Amino acid sequence: MKNTSKIFSRNKVKVTFLTTIFFTVFFIFNLSITINAGYKSGRHKYKDGELIIKFKKGVSASKVADSHKVIGAKGWKRLHLINAEHVILPEGLTVEEALERYRSDPNVEYAEPNYRVHKVSLTPDDSYFSSQWGLKKIEAEKAWDISRGSSSVLVAVLDTGIDYNHPDLKDNIWLNPDEKCSDGNDNDNNEKIDDCKGWDFVNDDNDPMDDDRSGSGSHGTHVAGIIGAIGNNGYGVAGVSWQVKLMPLKVLDNKGSGYISDIIDAINYAKNKGAKIINLSLEAEEAESGINSLKDAMSSANDCLFIVAAGNKGYDLDKINIYPASFKLENLISVGATDNSDSKGYFSNYGINTVHLAAPGSKIYSTQSRMAPGFVNYTTAFFYETGTSMAAPFVTGVAALLKANNQNLTNKDIKEIILASVDKINNLPFFTGGRLNAYKALTINLDELPPLKPENLSFAEQPSAGNPIKLKWTDISSKETNYIFERNLRNNGFSLLSILPANQNTYTDNISLQEGDIVSYRVYAENSKGKSDYVELSFSIPLYQPENLVATKIGGGIKLSWDDKTDKEDGYEIWRQSGTNDYQMIATVDKDVTVYNDTNLSSNETFYYYKVRAYNSQKVYSYYSNEAFVRFQIQSSSGSKSCFIATAAYGTPYHPDIDVLRNFRDKYLLNFDLGRAFVKLYYKFSPPVAHVISKSLLLRAIVLSLLLPIVYLIKFPVTYFLILFMLLFLLKKRRIIKFCK
Repeated sequence: MKNTSKIFSRNKVKVTFLTTIFFTVFFIFNLSITINAGYKSGRHKYKDGELIIKFKKGVSASKVADSHKVIGAKGWKRLHLINAEHVILPEGLTVEEALERYRSDPNVEYAEPNYRVHKVSLTPDDSYFSSQWGLKKIEAEKAWDISRGSSSVLVAVLDTGIDYNHPDLKDNIWLNPDEKCSDGNDNDNNEKIDDCKGWDFVNDDNDPMDDDRSGSGSHGTHVAGIIGAIGNNGYGVAGVSWQVKLMPLKVLDNKGSGYISDIIDAINYAKNKGAKIINLSLEAEEAESGINSLKDAMSSANDCLFIVAAGNKGYDLDKINIYPASFKLENLISVGATDNSDSKGYFSNYGINTVHLAAPGSKIYSTQSRMAPGFVNYTTAFFYETGTSMAAPFVTGVAALLKANNQNLTNKDIKEIILASVDKINNLPFFTGGRLNAYKALTINLDELPPLKPENLSFAEQPSAGNPIKLKWTDISSKETNYIFERNLRNNGFSLLSILPANQNTYTDNISLQEGDIVSYRVYAENSKGKSDYVELSFSIPLYQPENLVATKIGGGIKLSWDDKTDKEDGYEIWRQSGTNDYQMIATVDKDVTVYNDTNLSSNETFYYYKVRAYNSQKVYSYYSNEAFVRFQIQSSSGSKSCFIATAAYGTPYHPDIDVLRNFRDKYLLNFDLGRAFVKLYYKFSPPVAHVISKSLLLRAIVLSLLLPIVYLIKFPVTYFLILFMLLFLLKKRRIIKFCK
């Protein structure tokens, strides 16, 4: 028994050693992910473990279920408005991995993360401005002589909720006529029990109270007060629409954040309950591509008018997309902000093709929730807030006044009236060039005005050399008699191309363009009162891209060579990427030159990646060439060599074990595509990992203990597998002895 115990003891040591070998690679990989996730935590744009999947039309329910089962989805919920699925992923499957697998499924139309959304507001730095200057600016007092709203108009507020007990809002809160409150039953059969005042989609309950405590808090209640605080009641503030029904739909949590899936469900709820006007004072995190699911939901609710905050980053939305403000939808109005001097708010996003108009949004006084920080009592439950979140509800309030004044107005009518009735302000960078005016909206006669210009001029198909150009636009006017279509080819000036009938929104130009051509189109709407402003679209046909880029080490640097495929270039741009840096242009060469020597290289060992593109004096470019790379090393005077994680663990770049790892990389990993991709990712993400390791003796010791087995596996593979075989044999023998006892 004594000798057997010794064998068991030695077995435990060997098992520990073997386990260490097997888990080394996984430990280092996970350490890299963890540390880099820490660097990126502030940029997490979606909810872990969830996706939104839309299958192609006609795919059967059984095939949908099979696709989810293959992934191992823990569950999925139907998003009925857009015929999509809100999917819960299995543990251990990342969002990125699941996206790749779903997108490779031929039955899937699109797959995207459940993107995070958040409120759009800023904390003001001065709280002593006189109350409600915005109402005076939009001439609300004169508008109230015509309409003060109506309780028959239902406005959905998708936000952090609304304090439905606030004395200045309570009588304007919507009550569900189809639900018997507090009886514990789903009387209206919408799978929501006792949804008497709307719904909390964040916590999936029937209490949409505004519990926002981020910043000044009370975001949804503040928005609601701008739209519809009770007017002329001797208390508090007045909303734009004194009489209205506000539907509280809580889609943002107490930190002002939420997810796309909840917004889609809330839109469906609002639509089914008869809300024709929906306020969205929120924005999604900057998604890498358009959020198809949210766009589908808004488009499907085509009998609803969405009034959306443009956002507070100061971006030009003609160049940078922020959703939902950047969606090109007929039933959407995107709203920027102005201050009390009618200047664009310094924070406000803008765009002459994307953001429709401005409204007051700086230091706006409105209602405060009892859950907000600093709440004392309802007597003082009002505060100032700044942002395009405050601008959008001014427009929503005016839309409610218009609907109250004329129930027959369609969404298109309301949008046209609001955009046509703005006060034109010099240098406002918005589609209308103006700021909201409530009185003009209620008194305007569209028959006496030129039509509104069309919006969203774009390509119906991506243009290419030798093919006709297909264009489309959105008709937002009901008063045009025709369209005037003009073209400017190769900067020779605009000339008439065609006169098109009213309500047409497509055109095909049967021109054959060549590489490098520049062409611009512009469209006017026209009637007997004159022409609208024009909307313009310019583009160029890319030059033919260079091919067969090759990077080769030479004595003092790296030589690049490529094939010239165009005769219309004026030169080539050379782009380089190394280490953790992004690609940067490092040089240009003249026309017909197809060789470049890069000698401005680092003294540390690294990998250099290159790409090349052609350009001409008209700023027309080709697509980039293929990517070429080479590993290059210059020995510095100190002899430094960098192998980031190993150098950090060993404390020196000269240890022989680092040469073992480096030689393995060069001999094996760099000789196949997957290995090269791994090396590229390693060199991109390992420097911050190595930096953290180098600062901690404990981490250095742990990583070193994990690297050593890898080194010995590389150096002595035969011995390693013999030991592995012996260990497996002893483990098996150990089980037999234990079983016999």
